[in-house]
Amino acid sequence: MVYPITDSEGAVAEVKAEGIIKSTGRVYRQDYVVFLRAAGGKIVFLREYFDPVRAAKAMDLPIVGLES
Repeated sequence: MVYPITDSEGAVAEVKAEGIIKSTGRVYRQDYVVFLRAAGGKIVFLREYFDPVRAAKAMDLPIVGLES
């Protein structure tokens, strides 16, 4: 879903992704929130937010400060 903002060159989007991590065989599901601004037909700002714990678990990586 894409949400327009007051800046006509910007948008906010919610994105879902799913894939298999080849090295672990685990399914990786993630929800992202993306902020984007364009100028002159080019992306000049892009910021995304996601849950890094989901990514670490899918890649079988340690999560500092989080009990297993």
